[in-house]
Amino acid sequence: MWKLVIVILVALFSFSFDWIQNGMKLRFAILPLGVWLLYWVCKGREGRWQRYRKFAWLGFWSNYMILAATLLAMPLHSVIYPKDNPATYVSNVRHAKVIAIHPSASSEVSLDVDSLKQQLSSMESSPILSDQWYLNIITSVQAGMEVQEKFPYMLTGVQPKWGSGLSSVMYVEDDGKGLLITLHDQQLYYRVENSLLEEAIMQ
Repeated sequence: MWKLVIVILVALFSFSFDWIQNGMKLRFAILPLGVWLLYWVCKGREGRWQRYRKFAWLGFWSNYMILAATLLAMPLHSVIYPKDNPATYVSNVRHAKVIAIHPSASSEVSLDVDSLKQQLSSMESSPILSDQWYLNIITSVQAGMEVQEKFPYMLTGVQPKWGSGLSSVMYVEDDGKGLLITLHDQQLYYRVENSLLEEAIMQ
């Protein structure tokens, strides 16, 4: 039995291409490299390939069984982990903090974790006015003013919901009331009533 398990696992190895759909990676197996390897190993011994052939192909076609299971799970995944809900990306904030990523950021502020927890469920989605934000920066440069970065802080140490498989990069707005969540294929922008930032306690 342990030999059959090894055969199946080796046969899973294949040349494949990945396709991202709704934040999930779908892998399509094309060439059965594992099956070819097993054939090359077994062909020198009479009867061995005939004995293991069906298990080798079972291993290769298991790639498509996994793909089918993933496709069937996608609708359920979007229900359990809604992409438009910030709580999907901000679940564990035990080690959450903000770091300054632009010279215009204040070094004397820190993340108000309690404020983040309390307002997470009430965050409201807002449109991303990227053209307007860019125009404001250009206007400041042309006027010789100091450029004020819209999102000068990065939110780090935040974990998404367990099992979601989603990764993101988050930025906090300069007033502390905006959260920009950047995914691999889109951005989400949320506003809150009270600032997520507070004056850091200087030692």
